Amino acid sequence: MAIDSGRLKNTGIQDVFTVSELTLAVKGTIESAFPGTIFLEGELSNVKVAKPSGHAYLTLKDDFSQIKAVFFRGAMEMSRIVPKDGLKVLVRARLTVYEARGEYQLVILSMEASGLGRFHLEFRRVKELLDSEGLLAPGRKRRIPSFPRKVALLTSRTGSVLWDFLRISGQRNPAVPIVVVPVRVQGAGVPEEIFSALLAAQAIPEVDVIVIARGGGSVEDLWPFNSERLARGILSSSVPVVSAVGHETDITIADLASDLRVATPSEAAEKVISDNRPILSSLGILDMRSRREMLRLLADVQSKRKSLDEQLHRFPHRLSSRVHSLDWFSRRMGASMGARLYIARKQLDRQSEVMRSLVTAQKNLSSEKLSKWVSRLRSPSEATMVTHRLLSAFFSRLSQSLNVTIGEQAARLSFYEDRLVRSMSLSASRLRERLGHLEGSIAQLGPMGVLQKGYALLFHLESGQLVTQSSPPQKGERLSAMMEGYSLILSVENVAAAHLEAPSFPVSISPHGAIGEENSGG
Repeated sequence: MAIDSGRLKNTGIQDVFTVSELTLAVKGTIESAFPGTIFLEGELSNVKVAKPSGHAYLTLKDDFSQIKAVFFRGAMEMSRIVPKDGLKVLVRARLTVYEARGEYQLVILSMEASGLGRFHLEFRRVKELLDSEGLLAPGRKRRIPSFPRKVALLTSRTGSVLWDFLRISGQRNPAVPIVVVPVRVQGAGVPEEIFSALLAAQAIPEVDVIVIARGGGSVEDLWPFNSERLARGILSSSVPVVSAVGHETDITIADLASDLRVATPSEAAEKVISDNRPILSSLGILDMRSRREMLRLLADVQSKRKSLDEQLHRFPHRLSSRVHSLDWFSRRMGASMGARLYIARKQLDRQSEVMRSLVTAQKNLSSEKLSKWVSRLRSPSEATMVTHRLLSAFFSRLSQSLNVTIGEQAARLSFYEDRLVRSMSLSASRLRERLGHLEGSIAQLGPMGVLQKGYALLFHLESGQLVTQSSPPQKGERLSAMMEGYSLILSVENVAAAHLEAPSFPVSISPHGAIGEENSGG
C-alpha cells in the first residue's frame, strides 16, 4: 500500500506514522504478498463460537507457531465440519489484517480434516489438469450400447461385487457373455494394473462395454481410482467405459473420465445389461399373433382351394354347355344368313319378272304404235325405215334402263353379301377369342395348371386312382406323385389327421431324380 507522505508529521528527525496508517500499510503489504487464497495445515485450539452470529473464532497452530483465524457461519455450514480443539485440519483461507487490533489473521473459506487434505489437493490437481485439456467435457461422453454383444468386467476375483454383477446380469439377460478380467482394486500399483487390464479388455473380440467395479471404502481405499494415468487410460479407450466405484457419495477421477458413472456395481449391471424379459414377452405375443395370422391365411387358402376344386369339377359341364351354345349359335347364324340371302334373291327374281313384264307390255304397246305409224306411211320402204329407227331408239332406251336396274340390284346384292361376310367373320372371331379364354381357364384350373403352381397329384400306385378324401392312403402303401417336371414314388409311413402345419414325414431322393421311401433301394 502506498502511504500518503502529505499526511505524515515532520518532527525534523524522521517521518512519523499514525497507528492506523501503519496498520493499513502492513495490511496492504501482507495482502499483496499473499494474493488470493492459500492452504494451511495445522491443529485447532481456542475454538469459540459466538452465540448471536454463529461465527467461529479460533487459533491454527503447529509445533512452532500459531495464527488467529475466523470461520464465518456461512462458510462453516458449506464445509460441513464442526471445528473442535485438537482437530488437525486443512484450511483454504485468505490472509488479512484485522485493523481494529492490528493483528494479522486468516479468514477461513473452507475446512476439512487434515488426513483428507493431501488427497483433496491431488484430486483437485488432476481434475483441473484434465479439465484444462477439455478431456472431461460432457460432449466427449459416448453412448453405452443398449444391447452389447459382450461385456468386460474389471474387478476383484474374490469380492462380492463380481457375484452381484453376474447375478443381476444373469437375471436381466443371460445371453450376454460377461468376460471377467480380474484385477486388484486396493493397494500399491493398482492404477498400473487396471490400466493394463483396460488395454487387454479392448483387445477381446466383440466387447462393446468395459465396466470398472469396486465396492465402497475409505478415501484411502478408493484413492487408486483418482490416478491420472488410469484416467487417461479410460479416456483413450476405444470401447465405452462404465465406472462403478464405491457408493453414491464417492466421486473419483475415474467416475469423471468414464463415459457413464453409476453409484454402485449393481446399478452398473442394470444400466449395461438390458432386461430382455419384456422383449421376450413382446416376441411371444408377436409370435402368437403371427401364428394365428398364418393359421387364418392357411384356412383362407384351403377355403379358396376347395372352392377352386368345386369350380374345376363343374367346369367340364359348363364348358360342354358353352360349346353346345356356340354350335347352336353358329347354326342359327348360318341359317339366318342363308334365309336372308334367299329372300334377297327371291326379291331380285320378282323384280326381274316385273321388269320383264313391263318390257313386254312396253314392247307390245310400241308394236301397236309402230303398226299405226306404218299404216300411215306412203310406201313400204319408208315404213321400214321408220320402223327400224323407232325400234333402235326403243331398244337403246330399254338397254340403258335394264343396265341401270341390273347395276343397282347387283350393287345392292353385293352390299348384302359383304355385310353378311363381315358379320359372320366378326362373330367367328369373337367365338374364337371366347374359346381361347375358355381354353386358358381350363389350363389354369385343370390338373396341369395346379401342377405348375407347385402342387402335386397323388395316385394309388397299384390301382392308379387319385388319392382323395373318400380314397385315403393307408400306412405302408406306396403312392405315385405327379409334379411339374417329374414324378415321385412315395411310401406312406404314417397317416394322421389333417393339420395346417407342414408334415414332417421323412422321404429320400433317389439318384435318378424320383423320390421314394427310405431304404427302398431306388
